[in-house]
Amino acid sequence: MNYINQIKAFIPSTREEERAKAEILQKIREQGDALLYRSAPAHFTSSALILNPGRTKTLLIFHRQFQSWTYPGGHADGDEDLLEAAVREAKEETGLSDAVPLSREILSLDLLPVSENRKGGCLVPAHTHLSASFVLLAGEEQPLHANSAETGGLCWTPVEKLDECCREAHMRAVFRKLLNRAEDLCSKEERE
Repeated sequence: MNYINQIKAFIPSTREEERAKAEILQKIREQGDALLYRSAPAHFTSSALILNPGRTKTLLIFHRQFQSWTYPGGHADGDEDLLEAAVREAKEETGLSDAVPLSREILSLDLLPVSENRKGGCLVPAHTHLSASFVLLAGEEQPLHANSAETGGLCWTPVEKLDECCREAHMRAVFRKLLNRAEDLCSKEERE
């Protein structure tokens, strides 16, 4: 699905998400596909919280730049399907061969500020990630391979330890939203 339709289909459940959706749609009207590339001051990123089938553990990567355990993800880099970008990033960063979406819909939409930083010796100016997040399911028995160019390690972590592992308060809030929405989706499927 095209990123514009994915954003339009997203149903906000908080005021912050309503604001994020409105702002992102306004940026799409103003800048269009330029938002799919990291050269734009605000640009799309796509990430996925990876859960085991029992939803008791999540696969985290250690993000060197932010010095925190977090979910896999990255820049859209021209990919017009944000779910496909999230799956691509998850596989690249973890080595998973099989990860399936719990839902094809965006489960969290956020505006995430990124401070000025250095990457590869180059100065990266402050910018905003237009963050689309999904939930993927993957078996723990799959072999993992950390992409050492992008991460400082991988680990399956009990979901109740997620807050302890993540040093970024704004990301802990995103993870809680994703876990709650995953539980809601699974409960709904079980009822039907």
